[in-house]
Amino acid sequence: MSHDAGKSWAVMSNPDGKILYSQILSESVIYSVIYESVEDNGTVVSKLSKSYDGGATWALQTTPFYGDRISFFDQSSGIATSNGALQITDDGGSTWKPVLIRPN
Repeated sequence: MSHDAGKSWAVMSNPDGKILYSQILSESVIYSVIYESVEDNGTVVSKLSKSYDGGATWALQTTPFYGDRISFFDQSSGIATSNGALQITDDGGSTWKPVLIRPN
């Protein structure tokens, strides 16, 4: 993490698990997709980890979702995509609503 436009860098803590994707929403808010498993159809099952202090500490969401990529528009609204799956959230990733889940 850098607080001086990349002139110097500090190591930040990582959430537990394999990070598939991260999105820096602001200087303090970071979302990371944490790998959990892969279903038979290739869809990735993940969990979301959030940091509100620039990566110093992380909170792992307990609700799994389908996704290996995320895109948040603000701290509440976002989408998650994976192989054949699209989900949306309006509560910061605490719950996910399936929009499209491709059948096997």
